[in-house]
Amino acid sequence: MDWRKDLEIIKQGSPLIIAVDFDDTLAKAGEKYPEIGEPTYLLNSLIALRKNLKEHLQIILWTCRDGEDLQMAIDYCKELGLEFDAINEDAPATLKWKPKTPKPFAHIYIDDRSLSFCDDDTSGDIDWLMASRLMCAVNDWGLDASDKTYFGVMNDEVVK
Repeated sequence: MDWRKDLEIIKQGSPLIIAVDFDDTLAKAGEKYPEIGEPTYLLNSLIALRKNLKEHLQIILWTCRDGEDLQMAIDYCKELGLEFDAINEDAPATLKWKPKTPKPFAHIYIDDRSLSFCDDDTSGDIDWLMASRLMCAVNDWGLDASDKTYFGVMNDEVVK
């Protein structure tokens, strides 16, 4: 993945687009599907990133949930402070140049089933701290990196 190329596009005025899964990515799975457990570091990082990047960020909820289960996930995130620009479809920024396809375009796709952010212990668990820090590499966007809330995590505790 060539992050530098995507970051140059963003610096030229296009928003960063992140497509993110819900179950075991934004929130831990509950005891029994469709129950929802605790929020992850990533959810809190996206809330902080949204506050800091504002119009320079569009977030797509990209999930297999549908119907009432999907609405439950949307409401859960909204109650915690995260609203989405699109649900299982392209973000508004891509509508000018991309035809409608089943897979929405994003610069970054985050899913608990991906290999990108997995721990080395082969458990399949996401290293949320690493994912959050990688996502929020604020120096590449020319933002003030002295404000550690960009990372959504301070001293390994979730920023509220």
